[in-house]
Amino acid sequence: MTFEDDKNVREAQAIMNETKLQIFGEKIHVKRASEPSNYIWENLHHTKKRQQTWFAIVMLGLFTILFAGYNLQF
Repeated sequence: MTFEDDKNVREAQAIMNETKLQIFGEKIHVKRASEPSNYIWENLHHTKKRQQTWFAIVMLGLFTILFAGYNLQF
């Protein structure tokens, strides 16, 4: 979740502390995100369309190999 300023972060922390919200029995914690320099940015230039295209190509290749292997057995 992204907040515009520190005031909103403090408000969210206060709400979380007051309501004792839980997910799967675990208490929810609000903390500050890491600095942008800590993230790996190398793959962010790939568009969603390009990722989906490569995923489809890889899946097609895998299914082709599995189908050929199955047909060779029987």
